[in-house]
Amino acid sequence: VLEKDVAKQKVYFVIPSFAGGGAERVVISYANSIDPNRYEATIVVGNAAGPLISEVDPDLRIINLNSARMRNALLPLAKLLRRDRPRCVVSTMAYVNFCVAILRPVVSRRTLFIFREANTPNAAPAKNSRKALYRILYRFLYPRADLVICPSKLIASTLKKITSLPEDLFCVLNNPVDVVRYREAAYTTRRQAGSGRRFVAAGRLSPQKGFSTLIDAMSELPEEDHLTIFGTGPLKEDLKQYAMDKGISRRILFAGFEMNPWAWFAGADAFLVSSHWEGMPNVALEALACGTPVISTPEAGGIHELARQASDGAVTVAVAGAAFNDALRNVKERDIKEPHHSLLPLAYERDHAVATFQQVLRHCTRF
Repeated sequence: VLEKDVAKQKVYFVIPSFAGGGAERVVISYANSIDPNRYEATIVVGNAAGPLISEVDPDLRIINLNSARMRNALLPLAKLLRRDRPRCVVSTMAYVNFCVAILRPVVSRRTLFIFREANTPNAAPAKNSRKALYRILYRFLYPRADLVICPSKLIASTLKKITSLPEDLFCVLNNPVDVVRYREAAYTTRRQAGSGRRFVAAGRLSPQKGFSTLIDAMSELPEEDHLTIFGTGPLKEDLKQYAMDKGISRRILFAGFEMNPWAWFAGADAFLVSSHWEGMPNVALEALACGTPVISTPEAGGIHELARQASDGAVTVAVAGAAFNDALRNVKERDIKEPHHSLLPLAYERDHAVATFQQVLRHCTRF
């Protein structure tokens, strides 16, 4: 029987929103790249608001559950999966995976469940009241998965310890990075005016991202050095006040949301990651694609793995405090007229990463 005569298998990709997170962007890349001759892809989104909707392939179907919280979307999601009986459901982020896992008993037995874990489990601070609950949910609900995709070996090994699940249930897949797109966007580089070194960071202004570490570091650097932070979030005013208290508010720009941050990434002397926990920081991958070296705290998920894969000097991992500050002092001001050559390891480039996902999907759905 010719492949074109075989009915396409439905694959539903479940994400919470199009709000702009790295986890959602990865799954959208998977959905966009799916083989249209073999699969019929659909993105199921809790709430369709957000800028990432523009990154979805126009040929893909989007189903909006119209719910601000995934737990409130359980009933419509259950009805959808029972009605459409997809061959495979791919979801991302722990709380979304938990919601999808709860529905497994009421969905067709033929439907496969693939969970993508976006962050290192249990890496959040101990005061996080959800930590104990999440540990229970991991142990109880993740055995319902047919496969768990992890963006780093660290995440996979941590989940194995928490869940006691067999090793063959886990698969490490690199996050796909659209190098061509980011470098085209960064072709005309942008850089904060003035003399001195220019540092850039990006992410949600939340406790996870640890941006106070960067403010502390900047207070120890020469006065001509400058930091631009892209992103929005609940800690914006607190961080601005902290910079004022340190007496360096004029040297730190909270730039908010930027449609083209990659031009700024390419124009920086170094990109900074200060996260307290991560999976694999997409912004670090994007900065490397733009030719900019990365300095990161060791808590940023798979950053050590990325440092080993990248060329010498592309990724520096340093503990917050004296070591991190010294790493920033060692940064040299660069002559930047256009983006430097990509520093991203080949395995993370989109075509390679999504091809690996395709192989995994074909393996899971072959029966």
